[in-house]
Amino acid sequence: MQTNRRKPRLRACLGRRRKSSTQLVVDERGISRWRWYLTNILSIGICAHNEARQISTLLDSLLTEELPSEFVIAEIIVVASGCTDGTDRIVEERAKSDPRLLLIRETERRGKSSALNEILSRHQGDILVLVNGDARLLPGSLRSLVQEFKGDDRIQLACGFPTPDASPSPIVDMIEAVWWRLHNRTLQALSDRGLGNHCCDELMAMRRGFADSIPRNLVNDGAYFGVLGAIQGITVRFCRDAIVIVESPSNLTG
Repeated sequence: MQTNRRKPRLRACLGRRRKSSTQLVVDERGISRWRWYLTNILSIGICAHNEARQISTLLDSLLTEELPSEFVIAEIIVVASGCTDGTDRIVEERAKSDPRLLLIRETERRGKSSALNEILSRHQGDILVLVNGDARLLPGSLRSLVQEFKGDDRIQLACGFPTPDASPSPIVDMIEAVWWRLHNRTLQALSDRGLGNHCCDELMAMRRGFADSIPRNLVNDGAYFGVLGAIQGITVRFCRDAIVIVESPSNLTG
């Protein structure tokens, strides 16, 4: 595993929504200096395997998002696991012009649980947003998701509203639409009632300290985080305005 190390010098990290007069300087000891100015530091973690076709679109949707004044993106950690299509090189090149980007390169594909553990152990933000490398966020989705945490420290876990992309197969389109509609209505009902809930792993966010690691070889991280929340008496907040586009199969065999 390789990490593109940040050089030990001061860097000006400027959120796109802010003017130059409000630049904040971060040094290599971490992001702690932001805490004097802002209440919610955001870390974003992306798990990616061979997503060269979509990774730039995803990064653009995150970096250009207009966030509430109480939130700022301080880092985006991309774990490129076993990529053979140049996904890691795209991220590495973009990191040269944006110091918030951190690439973790896994030469062998180790699975999503390994990538998530890298992110969970490294992120420095107050709130960690996790998104899959093959997902796309609509404008306003990230803003809506993080607003779930605004002004209420009891909120520990929130997830987005997955919507299937169009499939070349009309039958697949119909099945996907029914499946995700049922999925989303169920999560919304449980969230409204404050009951134990599944966490949609296409797009989710959690407060620092909610989970420091997950079991190796875990298959469904969304279900795991949902159960972890239920054990702690926490329900997953389902955010219907945080729309995340998920890729649909091209046919019935996947």
